[in-house]
Parts: sequence; structure tokens; C-alpha cells
Amino acid sequence: MPRLLLLACLLALALPAAAGANDWGAVPTVTAPHDIARAADGTLWYTANGGVVGRLDPGGTIEEWHLPAMQSAESIVVATTGIVWFTDPAGEQVWRLDPVTEAIDSLPLPGTPWGIAQSGSTIWVTNESEDVLTPFDVATGAEGTGVDVDDATAPRDIAAQAAGTVWFLSGSGRLGRLAGGVMTTFAGGDGGGRIAAGRDGVMWFTRPGLDEIGRAVSNGGGAAVTGYELPAGSAPVGIAWGPDNAVWYTEPSTGRVSRMTTGGTVTRWLAPSEGGTPEGIVSDGTHRLWVADPGATALGYITTEVGPPGAPGEDGEDGEDGAPGLPGSPGAPGPEGPTGSTGATGATGATGAAGAGGATGPGGAKGEKGDRGPRGRRGPAGRTPRVSCNAPGANRRVRCRVITGGGEARAALRLRLYRGGRLYATGARIARTRGTNVRLHALRRMRPGRYTLLVVVGDSVRVKVPLRIR
Repeated sequence: MPRLLLLACLLALALPAAAGANDWGAVPTVTAPHDIARAADGTLWYTANGGVVGRLDPGGTIEEWHLPAMQSAESIVVATTGIVWFTDPAGEQVWRLDPVTEAIDSLPLPGTPWGIAQSGSTIWVTNESEDVLTPFDVATGAEGTGVDVDDATAPRDIAAQAAGTVWFLSGSGRLGRLAGGVMTTFAGGDGGGRIAAGRDGVMWFTRPGLDEIGRAVSNGGGAAVTGYELPAGSAPVGIAWGPDNAVWYTEPSTGRVSRMTTGGTVTRWLAPSEGGTPEGIVSDGTHRLWVADPGATALGYITTEVGPPGAPGEDGEDGEDGAPGLPGSPGAPGPEGPTGSTGATGATGATGAAGAGGATGPGGAKGEKGDRGPRGRRGPAGRTPRVSCNAPGANRRVRCRVITGGGEARAALRLRLYRGGRLYATGARIARTRGTNVRLHALRRMRPGRYTLLVVVGDSVRVKVPLRIR
């Protein structure tokens, strides 16, 4: 079994105590973190660019492991056993790390393992390219039988609602639920978003392509899905349920961390470090939210406005007597009396004679054949969409024009820009007859090079277009 390589750089940092309302701060890391999870003892674990896993212990010490065999550390979760699990989409593996012994092992998973979450005694991993949810035993690491998702659904981020139930988002814009072995998918997701469990079985998720926060709750065999509109350009990504019973989310493209009440009221703050692009977010279980900020190469934090409980107040004076109560409801009906004896049956009357049947009348003559009506106008023919894109200037803001053909007018357009298995930008519009301009929102800093643009038209047309950004 390969051993961890400890990077020789430990930063002893005293973490500030939780203070007043919405205090900001940051703890520098060695490499750029992008996803974050919390262990039961308060330790924060994160994945970082270049195959790196790190932790911030409650005492404020940063420690990182560089794993040469790992190609791309993506999503991370700390199991109830204390073992840290994380995915490697480019390396087609799932990794496990024991914080006590520093032993590590990898579990091959061909495809693109992306999201990861624990539900009961099972670790669930989404396999984007194989359209499968794969279970692993949390104690032994044994791989179970995968559960198929609809073809071309491309499951990505995943979160547990309760033991035996997980929800996930997909690259095709679907929202999925696996409950009791039954797989169901719904419209209303976003492939570039993240999902988290809230209170009372409610799931919250981000829709970066629509500038929205989504809310989903089971409704019998289906789900009730609601969208909350955010300020234009928000493009939310990371999401977590806060200790103040509100939804917290990150905006990498604007450098903000934001809070939304369950009623839809939004408050936004800029990240504490200049150039910040906060992505993953998690509650530490007290009154602080932590974010993984690759742009600032740091773990940032913000406190909520909820302070510690105050001392109990003195007992108040006795109140006045209340008004008389309403009259009670009527009593239940008494038991039914005994059934009376059956009377004698009357005599049967005589049957009347049947009337004679009427004669059938002669059939009418056949009418003449009418003239043939004019031929209807031919409808517009559908066709494979044509796509042209540009990224002018050094800021590389990608704009695309999509011509879908008359048959696809008013269909939903969803554009996703990928490179190396990672999502860099998203965009969405309603298709128009003569062509549609779509501006993509950047989720990560884009550099010159080759990218792949996935264009989805409606529910049936998918086109991949190579795109070079200079």
C-alpha cells in the first residue's frame, strides 16, 4: 500500500475565536483548495489542485499531502469512521486516507468518478461518463453493484438526505434521487452546480447557468422543485446549510460568499482575500462557515449573526385567567337498535306481453365524394445546430451563437465548457428561430488552450464542439 508524502511546510496559525456578526478571515494554504469537508472532531479537510489533500486542525495547523499517483483530487467527504474519501476523475479512482496511520489506498473506478457522499453505511460515488451511482462499503471499502441512471444523464455532485436516500445533480441539467433502491430523475437541475441537505428533508442546490438557488422536496413519487432568483451574474457554485437555518453559497465568478433565507432574501459579502474565487463551502458546526478559495490559495471563513445563547430570564408574573373555552363537540351517536322482523313478501304481478318490433327502414343513398382540400404548408425542418464562439480580449469572456433550425425554436439551450474533465463555464438561453446568442459565465479562471463545448438543445440534441481559446 503506498504511503502518503508529507509536504515539508506546516503553518502554525492561531485561529481567531468566533466574534461579532459576519466576521471575515482567512488561513493561507500551500496549494489552491477547491472542495472542503468537516470531520466530527472539527478538523477541516480539503482537496487542492495537482493531486493534493490537506487538513486544517482545530489548533490552526495546515498540513498537506502531495500524492504523485493521483491526477486530480475533486470531491471529498469524511466518513463517520474517520476515514477521508475523495475522488480522482482524471485518474479513474476513488481514494481513502486514514488520518491516524496516514495509510492511503486507491479503489479503481473506470469512468469519471466525481461527486461523493455517505448515506448510512454506504459511500456513494457518481460516475459521470458511465451514468452510474457506485456504492462502497464504508467500513471495508468493498465495491457494490452500481445503480444505473438514465442514459446521458451524467451524474455529478451528490448529497445524502437520510440513511438510504441520496440526491444528485447531472451534467444534462437533471435532478436525481435514489431512495430505497428506486432511481428517479426530474427536470430543474444544473450540471455546474452543487447540492446540500437542509432542514426537514429539503434539498438545496445551485444553478450557476440560471443565477438561481433551487429547492427540492419529495412529493410522493415525484418532487416539488422551486427556483429562487439571484442578482444577475451571481453564477452560484458551492452550497451549504448554515447553523443559522439559512442557505450559504459561493460565487466564484464575483468573488463573493452569500446567504439566502428560506424566504429568498439574499445578503452578499466579498471574500476576505483579494482575487478570491470561493468554491466549496461547509459549516463547522458552530457559528462559522468555511470556504475553499483557490483564487486566494486559502481557506476563508465568515461567522453568522447568531451569537451564543443568553442566560435564562427570570420567571414572569402569573397571567390573568383565560376566557372560557368553546363548547365541546357533540357526543358520539348511541348504538344502533335491533333490526325489526321482515314483513311478508307480496305476490308477484303478471308479466306484460312483449310489443312487436318495428320494421327496419331502407338505407339512404350514398352521397357524392367531396373535393380534396389544399395541401398544408411544410413545417420547418430540424437540423443539427451550428455553433460559433469567440473569446475576445484578455478576459476570455466566451460568447457563442447557436443556429438550431426552425424545428428547435423556443427549445432550451444549455452550453457547458469543459477542459480536462473539469467544467469551466456555463450558459443557458431559450432558442430563437434565426439564431441565439449565449454568453457563458466563467466558473474557473480560463487559460489559453483547447476546450470542449457541449451544446444541449431541448431534451434530445447534444453536440460537442472543439473550441480554442487564445
